[in-house]
Amino acid sequence: MGIGNSWGGFASCLIPKPQSLRYTDEVENAIVRSRLHLAFESETTKDTKATKHRRDFFVFLVIVVVQELRNRDFCARSGEVCEFGARADALANIMTTHSSTLRFTRALLAANLKSTVMLRGAFVMQVAFMALNNLTFFVFWWALMRRVPVLRGWRLGDVQVLFGIVAAGFGLAVTFAGGVRHLGRFIDEGELDTLLTQPRPVLLYGLGLRSQASGVGDVLSGMAFIGCSGEFSWRALPLIAFAVAASALVIIACGIVFFSLAFWLGRVETLTRQLWDLLITFSLYPEPLFGGMLRLMLFTVLPAGFVGYVPAHLVRSPSPGLVLLMTIAIAGYLSIAIVVFDRGLRRYTSGSRFGTFG
Repeated sequence: MGIGNSWGGFASCLIPKPQSLRYTDEVENAIVRSRLHLAFESETTKDTKATKHRRDFFVFLVIVVVQELRNRDFCARSGEVCEFGARADALANIMTTHSSTLRFTRALLAANLKSTVMLRGAFVMQVAFMALNNLTFFVFWWALMRRVPVLRGWRLGDVQVLFGIVAAGFGLAVTFAGGVRHLGRFIDEGELDTLLTQPRPVLLYGLGLRSQASGVGDVLSGMAFIGCSGEFSWRALPLIAFAVAASALVIIACGIVFFSLAFWLGRVETLTRQLWDLLITFSLYPEPLFGGMLRLMLFTVLPAGFVGYVPAHLVRSPSPGLVLLMTIAIAGYLSIAIVVFDRGLRRYTSGSRFGTFG
């Protein structure tokens, strides 16, 4: 025990105290610095993690907002696509309906023409007699124009164009829409019942139910008059065809309006036939022969001017203004005819007889 104490004292004498104190301070300072550094790193790490959390939350919020906007845009586009699809379906249905109506019209006209030509002898006789009738009526103008070569600016060739257009237009009307002359009887006798049960337009079906063979004679004689007038040329053929078709459409439109009066007035077939004949008769005379209120009436209530005068002027002196005027007149009178027939059809009462059309 004494030896240990003496050795410890000797060892303590060998180690200088000032160096030991400096060593201890440096170690403690190093420890403190390391603790401060760890503490700083810990705080920095905490700040970094908090910043990262905030950044992640912000990114997440942005992603949610963008996704929501995309969803809304997609929904809007989906709505537009759906709306476009609905419009496309409606257009397809309309086109299908029109295509079906056109096929039905072609089939109806073909059946009527076949039935008209079936009896060839009767067909040829009707055509020949109608052409002879038109030629006989024109002889009056030929005799008059030989004595008076110019009648208020109209010559024989001009009268031939007028007469030819009216005759050809009337022939087209009664050949392809001969049922217009029978609408009054169909309405009064209740014969529209059979048409109303068909899945086709009633007016179109009624117009195509009849076809007159004599109309072919009117068309042939009318084209012959135009050919002999000196106004015919192959370049003018499309314009002549337009004039004849326009005249036929106005005649059909007026016939629909006249014969549809039976919806309101009952049995008025005699009156409507007289109106129909007046329309054709006035359209066969040159325009300058009429004036005042009668002239106004011939371009409005009884549109003989659009049956003969304007188409004849169009062939004699072609101009875009006359084409536009004739197009507007066709659209206007056809629209009036359709509206009048539809309004009258609402008042239609069923007949007491049953029948079928073949």
